[in-house]
Amino acid sequence: MNLEKITYADLVNRAVAVLIDGAIIYGILYVINFDLFSLAHNKLAMFDLFILVIIALSYHTLLNLPIIGATPGKRIVGIKIISLGKTDLTVLQLILRYFMSCLSSGGLLVGYLVAFFNPRRQTFHDMVAKTAVVFYDFKAKKVKEDMFESSDPASKNK
Repeated sequence: MNLEKITYADLVNRAVAVLIDGAIIYGILYVINFDLFSLAHNKLAMFDLFILVIIALSYHTLLNLPIIGATPGKRIVGIKIISLGKTDLTVLQLILRYFMSCLSSGGLLVGYLVAFFNPRRQTFHDMVAKTAVVFYDFKAKKVKEDMFESSDPASKNK
């Protein structure tokens, strides 16, 4: 895979995927009668927070493994997490990426803003886990390349 020709996902598509996945996770929590808004008032808040983290971590880790490929939100938008290493995406990378994404979400989303200054559009958690999010054709099972390349022949010679 040529990392220079890959079309990296923009933050808008990534945000849409996060919203869809967040709604699905909230739906799962609702089905198991988990009251997300009682965390602050509940004496068992640490246990409830633990359950929330386990569900979200499992969702993001298991569904993004190469055998499944992506979460429903990412599939709908047509994006996928890839490893920038020499191997397929690993469980360890996905777990690290999940916990680092929690940090990226804090502090005015600074962890996400770094994607604006990165040619691969990597966020803080992508950089730490050595991953990137790319546009992906799930039917053809391949990463999309040069999606936004100019059709001007002169620009190809540069």
